[in-house]
Order: sequence, then C-alpha cells, then structure tokens
Amino acid sequence: MRSLSQQNASRANGAQSQGPTSDAGKQVSRFNALRGGLRAAHLILPGEDENEFAALHQALVDEWKPTTPTEEIHVRNMAVDHWKQLRAERWEATLHQTSGDTPNQSRDIDRAWQAQLRFQRAFARSQRELLALRKATQPPKAAPEKRKAYQPLPFIPPVSFVEVDDDGNEISSNDLPARLLNEETGRYEDIHDLNDPRLIPFLPPREPETEPRP
Repeated sequence: MRSLSQQNASRANGAQSQGPTSDAGKQVSRFNALRGGLRAAHLILPGEDENEFAALHQALVDEWKPTTPTEEIHVRNMAVDHWKQLRAERWEATLHQTSGDTPNQSRDIDRAWQAQLRFQRAFARSQRELLALRKATQPPKAAPEKRKAYQPLPFIPPVSFVEVDDDGNEISSNDLPARLLNEETGRYEDIHDLNDPRLIPFLPPREPETEPRP
C-alpha cells in the first residue's frame, strides 16, 4: 500500500502537468488518440486536404444539380459518406503495410473493411432517397394518347388510269373496279357493275332519265 507521502507526491506531480494550455497545443493534442478516424467528430482530419473534400462535394453538386435545401442535404451526405469511405480505404492500406500479424491488426483490418461497406451503403441510400424525392415532386406525366384502331373504309370508288406518251397520245388505260367491304368476312369484294344495288348508299343519286321529246 502506498504511503501518504507517496500519494501526496503523485497529486503534486499531476497538478504540474495538465496537458497543453495553448490553443495550438490543444488543436494538436485532441487527435492524440485518433486511430482510423472512422468515428471522429471532425470531418477533416490531420493529413487530409479540405480542398479535396470541397472538390468532391462540388463534383457531386455539378452532377446532381440540387434545387432545394433537402436535395442539397442529400448531396452533401453523399459527399461525406464517400469521403469517409476513402478514409477507411487508406486506413486498411496502412494496416496491411504494418509488419506483423497481431490479433489487434486483424481486428482493425476487418473493421476497416466493414466501414467501407457501411459507407458505400450510406452513399447508395442517400442516392435512392434523392431520386425518390425528385420522383415524388415531379408533376405527373400526361398519359399518352391512345391510337385509334384502324377502321377500313366501307367503300372504295372505281378509279381509271390512263397512260399517255410525251405527245399526249393514249398508250394504255386501266380501270380499277369499285370495292365494297364485306362486314361478315372483313374482306373487300370487287364490284364491276356500278348499278349494283349494294352501291346505292355510297354513290351520288342519279338524275332520272327523261325521255326525248318527239
């Protein structure tokens, strides 16, 4: 058991050293216990470049072009998640470069790998939420206009073709008969006789023939 004088001496020595007192010393000492930095409260850690994070963030902003504060939050979360994933990758690389294979080293390598997967999933989740937000806020698209079903013509009138040469002389002629749709079969029938009573609904009424005066 320590004597009373030894306890008093320990208290006196402890009172003489309370850590750094200057602002610069405190800024350095706050990272003394830092290892992988995966749970650090500060986004930019010693050895990291704040400009690199700003460039990463700006690249995502240029890609997604957020238009609302909520979209900006999702884009920044994506930048932070990817930034921490890169940090975990650097930590894993450092652990592999360390000589020896201790239980703590194997445990830390596994932690670094699990952290990379966790930040990848967080990045993908922010991306999905951003896409879902944009989909929910977009106006509904107008339904495409339905194309009308093809309706065949019930009647195709007769057509005459006359072919002439450069001098205007008739070379040949071709007469196409009238065609009437058969509603039962859905096929056309050629009608050569224009007096066919089935054509009455489709042809203009004929003037009654008058007998010549004596």
